[in-house]
Amino acid sequence: MSPTFVFVHGSNGNSLGWAPLQRELALRGHRSLAVDLPGHGFGTTFPARTRRRRTRPS
Repeated sequence: MSPTFVFVHGSNGNSLGWAPLQRELALRGHRSLAVDLPGHGFGTTFPARTRRRRTRPS
């Protein structure tokens, strides 16, 4: 059984950054999984508590 690789992106990325490597691994018979951390990727937004709000200086 071949190994399965799990990829986690850096702070300014998403799972798509691993796509070229995942294709190469698949050609060699390996499985892989690339995950999007919260707030990254196409289907997610930052949780409301982490959003920045613009405010006027007082």
